[in-house]
Amino acid sequence: MPDIGGFDIAAMIRQRPRFEHTPILFITGYNTRISIASRVTNIGAADYLFLPVIPSVLKAKVKVS
Repeated sequence: MPDIGGFDIAAMIRQRPRFEHTPILFITGYNTRISIASRVTNIGAADYLFLPVIPSVLKAKVKVS
């Protein structure tokens, strides 16, 4: 996304009352767990995954969310 990032999109989603409880899962190729974990937590996202995505892990995280 050249003009806006996933964290910005998630923040915009959280601003709308209708979607304030919608689970958000991030999928990223960025490999610094501490940085991603803190940003995801601050936004209120449910969880995050790193690429390559393992289908069984994705299904489990969606089911829990």
